[in-house]
Amino acid sequence: MTAMTIHEQFVRTGDDLIFIRHTELRPDRPTLFFAHGLGDSGLCFVEAFSCNLLSGFNLIVPDQVGYGRSSQANDGDYSLDAQIGRLRGLTSILGVRELTLIGHSLGGILGSLWAGQDTDG
Repeated sequence: MTAMTIHEQFVRTGDDLIFIRHTELRPDRPTLFFAHGLGDSGLCFVEAFSCNLLSGFNLIVPDQVGYGRSSQANDGDYSLDAQIGRLRGLTSILGVRELTLIGHSLGGILGSLWAGQDTDG
């Protein structure tokens, strides 16, 4: 198994900072976006970066606002809609138009709700 290079950065979405781990983001590759569960962080998906089967994908693994190395919510809003808005904002900032969301626990709920929203606006 060969580990992919993990890039780490903070991305500002509104008044909040989201910490992300990601591979080199290339427009010619499909994107896998990982959403962690309650009380966790993006570290729960760190093994994805050493999985050879995923080497042909962009991997994006954020720490949701209020978790891991991301900031606390500046406005104190941790509602599902607020967290989805931040994740949508993050993908917009990164220039990701299409993705496959992989979530567990709360991340799975966020992904299901996000998928049901109209993203054309």
